[in-house]
Amino acid sequence: MSAAASASRALRHVPGDLRTYVPVLPARRAAFTALAKAGSSGEPRIEPLWVIPPRIRRPADPLSAGGRTPDDPVALAHHLHSTADTLRTRHGLRPGWVDARWAEDTLELVREHVWDVLASDLAGTELRPVTGPERGPIQQAAAGAVAREWDSALGVRIPADSSAALADEVRDRCAELLNRTGVPPERTDLLIDLRQVSDADTAEARARRALALLADLAPWRTTVLTGGSFPYSDEGLKRHEVVMVARAEWLVWTALCSRGTGDGLRGGGLVYGDYSTLHPRSCDDPVETGPLDIFEKPRYTLAEHFLIGKGAHRTRGEASCMDRVARKITKYAPFRPGASAAERWLEERAADPSNKHPGNAETWVTQGHIQHLTYIPEQLRQLGELG
Repeated sequence: MSAAASASRALRHVPGDLRTYVPVLPARRAAFTALAKAGSSGEPRIEPLWVIPPRIRRPADPLSAGGRTPDDPVALAHHLHSTADTLRTRHGLRPGWVDARWAEDTLELVREHVWDVLASDLAGTELRPVTGPERGPIQQAAAGAVAREWDSALGVRIPADSSAALADEVRDRCAELLNRTGVPPERTDLLIDLRQVSDADTAEARARRALALLADLAPWRTTVLTGGSFPYSDEGLKRHEVVMVARAEWLVWTALCSRGTGDGLRGGGLVYGDYSTLHPRSCDDPVETGPLDIFEKPRYTLAEHFLIGKGAHRTRGEASCMDRVARKITKYAPFRPGASAAERWLEERAADPSNKHPGNAETWVTQGHIQHLTYIPEQLRQLGELG
């Protein structure tokens, strides 16, 4: 039985919400460009969870008890304002969420340079603010106030930690959060974030634990499961070759659908989410960074796997071999010629032995996003048709 047919049978048991797809995307040019170029034919709707990345690398997690070294407030304000303004003009009138977690130790800057900017158009914004149980009471209340002011929903993003020790505490904190925000649960979205999914079985256990704790806590408007398995580094990739990596986050979602969740899930089922063709750390990487060790790295999404090519070491000035790597991808049987701008781009690279336009790191990320953001809604739609 094909993966699509198997997942379709699964959805008869616990209906996944096939109307929506939630990619977690860093608010950067590559993602904005890709979303504008991704093919779409109605439902499922793409509703991104936009994460505003930090401006510079700063020690310690922004939400940890130890805090971290303060950023320059003037430079941070400019970064937040320009990012939010781009987000407003490129996506602000389409549904989704926006998470400024990396700047929430300066909440007044988030309010002025993110939330106020996003809502500055006469038409307002279709984006929804995000909070979470591990964030401070002031941030939770502020995010709730913004959601009420915008007359929109509120996203509650849950880091599905591997530890079971804090389970009861997370549930209690979520209950307190719901009371603190003032947003009715029926207008509150539960966003369970598995982050890096290295092993599907382990991640499924984490997802089940989070759902068992929280799915019946409130009549959530939407329940979303996100995670990412795309590798962060180039280690393990073969030079001048293409490797296949399992889409473990997809396997977790289909497993939950096939075996049931047993948690009183409301609202029509579990929405599928992922990190597109990026590692979850991509949302944590700073905008301003030093020189990178860059290999040519085209990528392509299949039903249950990623194809990832590793070409020349561009940082060292090696001659491009993008044509060779692109040809390997286009020769895979599931490759869909002309299905999106990204497929056409790969075909053009494969047909260009002189490698006149191999692209750069942003190009490869953009094309990977385009193909993925076109493919996943079609994959979900096919599940619905088969069901």
